Amino acid sequence: MTLKELLVGFGTQVRSIWMIGLHAFAKRETRMYPEEPVYLPPRYRGRIVLTRDPDGEE
Repeated sequence: MTLKELLVGFGTQVRSIWMIGLHAFAKRETRMYPEEPVYLPPRYRGRIVLTRDPDGEE
């Protein structure tokens, strides 16, 4: 391996660790549906349904 290849590989590793760190502390987008109501515009005409399997599992 040449020095250039080693530096490129090291840079890639550092960049990957940096991106993982940024995503680890980012705000979560998942909502707890039954506990937190979902915002719907006043003119929304659809229906939200929590689907379940025949076994009763979600």
